[in-house]
Amino acid sequence: MKKHSPNQRYLIIIDIIIFLLSLLGVFSIVNKADLPFILSSLNKNLIITELEKENRNYQKNDQIINISGFEFKTKEEIEIFLDGKNPGEKLKAELQRNGKIFQTQIVTVKYYSVFYIVTACIVGILFFLVAIIVLIKCDNKTLANSFHWAFIFTAIIILMTWGNYSKLPIYLGKATRIGFHIGYLFAPIYFLRFSILFPSKTKQLNKLTSNALLAFGAILSILLSYNFLKFSFKFNLDAARGYILIFDISSIFITILIISSILIFINTYATSKDETERKRMRWIITGFIIGPLGYLLLWVIPTRIWNKAILPESFILLLVAFVPITFGIAIIRYRLMNIDVIIKRGIVYTTVIASLLIIYAIILAIVAKLINSQNSELASIAAAITIALLFQPAKEKVQKFVDRKFFRIEYDYRQALKLFDEEVKNIHNKEILINKVLHLINRLIPLYKIGYFTYNDQKNEINKYQNPNFKTTNEKNTIVKLTLNPMAVNYPVSLSALIEPSVRISKIPFSESDEINKSLILCIKSSNINIHGFLILGEKKSETIFTAEDVDLLNIITTSIGLTLDRIMLQEEVIREHLETERLEELNKIKSYFVSSVSHDLKTPLTSIKLFAERLRTISNLKKEKVDEYLDIIEGESDRLTRLINSVLDYSKIEKGVQKYILQKVNVVEVVKKVLVSLDYQFRIGKFKVVTHFENDKIYVNADEDAIAEALVNLLSNSMKYSNLKKEILVSVYKDNANIIIEIKDFGIGISEEEISNIFEPFFRSSNQKIDKSGGAGLGLSIVKHIMDGHNGKVEVKSKIGEGSTFLLIFPLPGNS
Repeated sequence: MKKHSPNQRYLIIIDIIIFLLSLLGVFSIVNKADLPFILSSLNKNLIITELEKENRNYQKNDQIINISGFEFKTKEEIEIFLDGKNPGEKLKAELQRNGKIFQTQIVTVKYYSVFYIVTACIVGILFFLVAIIVLIKCDNKTLANSFHWAFIFTAIIILMTWGNYSKLPIYLGKATRIGFHIGYLFAPIYFLRFSILFPSKTKQLNKLTSNALLAFGAILSILLSYNFLKFSFKFNLDAARGYILIFDISSIFITILIISSILIFINTYATSKDETERKRMRWIITGFIIGPLGYLLLWVIPTRIWNKAILPESFILLLVAFVPITFGIAIIRYRLMNIDVIIKRGIVYTTVIASLLIIYAIILAIVAKLINSQNSELASIAAAITIALLFQPAKEKVQKFVDRKFFRIEYDYRQALKLFDEEVKNIHNKEILINKVLHLINRLIPLYKIGYFTYNDQKNEINKYQNPNFKTTNEKNTIVKLTLNPMAVNYPVSLSALIEPSVRISKIPFSESDEINKSLILCIKSSNINIHGFLILGEKKSETIFTAEDVDLLNIITTSIGLTLDRIMLQEEVIREHLETERLEELNKIKSYFVSSVSHDLKTPLTSIKLFAERLRTISNLKKEKVDEYLDIIEGESDRLTRLINSVLDYSKIEKGVQKYILQKVNVVEVVKKVLVSLDYQFRIGKFKVVTHFENDKIYVNADEDAIAEALVNLLSNSMKYSNLKKEILVSVYKDNANIIIEIKDFGIGISEEEISNIFEPFFRSSNQKIDKSGGAGLGLSIVKHIMDGHNGKVEVKSKIGEGSTFLLIFPLPGNS
């Protein structure tokens, strides 16, 4: 909820006090007195022209000589005099009728009707309410203050207008009239200030001019109040005439200010390139034309020139009621109604009806003249039929003219959306879709920056995806981290003034980012409310803000993107399922191969164990050397069998993600020596020569000793399995820069360059028939890679077909892990 500043609270308290004083003003206008007839000025004489009802004390065309001994020259002088009287009060008067002067008695009546008083209260309260709402809602405080005081002073004019200042206690009655003087002079000054400031936040007031106008208004209000006080305690005709003179000067002053305000608004509208500003200005100009200009043309000027208004004051007040409505909409919610439609229809129907009335009159006159006055009804019928036939075609013609000449449509929505549908309906790839969308939007709304970003729901951040030229916050291409889950984002997000105030937006807090603060963000959701990503738009190249039309178009496009991405994902899911089916079939083949290979590898050592165990049991009198040889074979084959089973179990742990390594300081040379001793049997059986080279007898690494031993066993086993004619294996341990390296080199059949990148994959089967026939479960090298990854190390391989392979186990030095 938006908090009010202390200044706002003080102003609202002042508004409440002014409103309470205005209620006293209402009491004054309720008790305002008037004469029971209407006067007109003729040859500088006041003549009774209309009577409310017949009265023997005065008649139509009687001339007013004096009332209560005062010889009045104008109706304003009489009105000012009567403001000190109460309705129903009897006044002595001298009238002249047919050249004879006679004395009579006049009973005053109420000046305002109930309708006017109710209307004044409603309009005055409306001005108060709009002034307070704008003060609270408008972000531009200088503009809000000017608007607020313009409307408060206007409400004072309406509710504290000339009324009975004698009915209330002496000072309260006079205070309401002085309040009227202040409002009468200051309202147009603040309207002028408002017209200079609105709608741009960059406009500034000329303080010298503004202060000069305020000073001049203050002087006039003081002079008015001074002359008022001179005749209010005891009526003085000269003081009243001085009051009227200053009031006339004040009327000229406010006329200049109102016309200046309107001209400034028109100039701002004509020079503005921002369609949003122009629409807000159209609301303001409409309100000015109906309200202040109507008041000026229909009341102020006619009463000053002819002493008579064109329309009754109550109707003028109704016109003024349009001002708070149109101005409030322009500042707070200018899209509450479509001003273009209102203006266009106003122009269309006014033009059409005026034209048809002229045609009606002409037809009526012609037909009446042609046939005769006795058939005037026939002439009326003929004219009415003609008008009915002309109305619709004339309305359409004028409508097209007004649309073409006065109003530009920024987008042809149907054409733009049709183009968009054509662009994306046959796209089946996400990257191509996003690229098309970004280009389409940039074509419709040229932008400095535009990009599509994916959403990482685990880290709650948005990342670059395609075609954006936004800066990133780190090397991972993350543009900004969100501080809230964006699932509740139902409207565009804008943290800056890039979007017009009337558009509803979601203000989700983001971490600091200049790029985001200058962007419009639209969330792209799937049909099941999951987030696909974000469309982020920078500033428009036209230097204007995003209008409601822009946002409507973008909302439709983002919705369509979401549905299209759903379709693409569904298609990809179908393809994935098809590929998964093929993969499962391949996996079944691999499993069959794995079971066959493991069965063979298990069978070989078991056969050897069984064979030599039977020999020990069945052959008696074996020499000790033979017994030891057979036992060595059984022990060696058992170790081989154990290693094979351990490999399968270790891979099972790796696959489930539960394999752990306990790192501690280990002498890697000792580990290599132990492994070579454990494989001595297999080396002897295969007749392999093992050559070792240790740079130092004590080379330490942080490692899991059992895991290193297993990696070495797998590599040495492969060296024996895939050997060639030269049965030699070189094993070296040495330091290189910041690493400890165990190197195992063989002179076997080698690995092709194409297959080197795949040999660490589980169950990999080589296309080389020599390798494939060698059997094996295909797990050894994948286990080696997992072990090295777990030690923050790596395994590298160098190999050529027919020349052998070299495997390097690279460990970081202790302290560099």
